[in-house]
Amino acid sequence: MKDLSGKKFGRLIVIRDSGERCNGHIMWMCKCIGSNERPHPEKFKNIKTGSLTSGTTKSCGCLNIENITKHGMAHTTEYKSYESAKRRCNNKYSHNYENYGGRGIKFLFETFNDFYRELGPKPTIKHTVDRIDNDGNYEPGNVKWATTEEQNQKQRNTKLFPDAIRYIRLNMGIDNEILALRYGVSIRTIEQVKNYERWKNIKIEGEKYE
Repeated sequence: MKDLSGKKFGRLIVIRDSGERCNGHIMWMCKCIGSNERPHPEKFKNIKTGSLTSGTTKSCGCLNIENITKHGMAHTTEYKSYESAKRRCNNKYSHNYENYGGRGIKFLFETFNDFYRELGPKPTIKHTVDRIDNDGNYEPGNVKWATTEEQNQKQRNTKLFPDAIRYIRLNMGIDNEILALRYGVSIRTIEQVKNYERWKNIKIEGEKYE
């Protein structure tokens, strides 16, 4: 075994053999030092010998973020909001996926630059990204920065609620226009409820509502 302790690979400095093995390969404990332009707190990661010596892995992941985003804002609160919104729509293992991606909400910004161009900087640290139409997607024209209080107030005013979703799905024969008028939403929204394009997480029993 060649000892790599103390050697530097990209932004990584090898500390020692971690004691872990991956398919028989040594896993080295490495410290990522970031860069002079974008320093960050020391981060440690266990990496295989081959990934280090081949140049496949050169950082804790910060280099990839910088190469992908090209905007120098990878460590900003705006970028964290972008990643969080995308994760709850696309990652089924996210703790609140069922309230977003699970009910058909989509994240439609292709890049962070598009997202930031639409929203601009946060007014304050208390603001987070919010959808103007609570049943709509994260997309141009439907996002804004809002405080928690503003978002809570909007949720209290939401026209469709779980019992309404169940009622619509249990009574498929009722005309969409009638349901739209009843709940104050668009006919398209009613169609999406019936087709399980939204609120996929809301389950129904096999009985009709009276």
